[in-house]
Amino acid sequence: MAGLALIVLVLVVALVAIAVLLVQNATHRPDATTDAVLASARRHEVLVSTCATVAAVGAVVMVWRLHLGVPRELDETVRVTSPFFGAVVLCLARSVGERFWPRPTGSVRRAPLRRRTVHGVAGWRLPVLAATVSLGIVAVVVYGVTGTADGRAVAKGSVLGPDGSVVEWGQSGPYPGWAFGIPVGLALILVLAATVAALGVITRRPALAVVPVEQDDAVRRTSAARLLAGVQAWAGGALALMMLVATSALLSAGHPVAAAASAVVGLATGLGSVAVAVTALPARPVAAGAAPAPAGAGA
Repeated sequence: MAGLALIVLVLVVALVAIAVLLVQNATHRPDATTDAVLASARRHEVLVSTCATVAAVGAVVMVWRLHLGVPRELDETVRVTSPFFGAVVLCLARSVGERFWPRPTGSVRRAPLRRRTVHGVAGWRLPVLAATVSLGIVAVVVYGVTGTADGRAVAKGSVLGPDGSVVEWGQSGPYPGWAFGIPVGLALILVLAATVAALGVITRRPALAVVPVEQDDAVRRTSAARLLAGVQAWAGGALALMMLVATSALLSAGHPVAAAASAVVGLATGLGSVAVAVTALPARPVAAGAAPAPAGAGA
């Protein structure tokens, strides 16, 4: 208990500290040169990504530590869907951070207008997330159909005696039937909607002053990649865990083929989500063929 309380305290302190740094960075006005504005923008991006991650982790920890005083079934549902809640918090925090990009001092030229789309900024990670959500919904339906009437277990295969009568039966759980699957399915849809909304904020934010379009797009794609990486980690990781829990129940219920299929898909989902998250950590490069920014270019 004391250890978990300490973890919560550390998360809160870290979030406050990062928020203070975020405000300081936003109020700091760099010189109106390309190098200064770009360096300030990259620091801001790292701060926003870090703050959003800490907020998401803190929110999930709080959900697990809070005693809501609700029926046990509802409490279990809240805990099962907490990773998706973390993904939504990540999107909200990221959207708020997009409102506080630092602005340079002095009189600067206006950045050129350029049409951008959510898909163009997000790149291949958005279709991967959409595919993960679709896979999750399919899994919810499969587990729901094969679960018991209460939606919390899977029936064991009946054992027949010599005379054809059933001599052994039962069920195995926990299993993500309808009781858990419907909230998970709704949470997946909410996560995808929140992600697209946050990507819209990233896409529509004002261009960085005195920074070439290609450099601004690289910063924008970095923000989108790290947002999608975090959401993929939360949503894909939660789905992988759900499938592995189902694997254990299926194996105990005497359904080895179904258990193997659930395990393979679960492991692939989890490992794939980790790969998507890790590859988004470095900053995005400037698009090929873009002209390099002139050193110290200003108004």
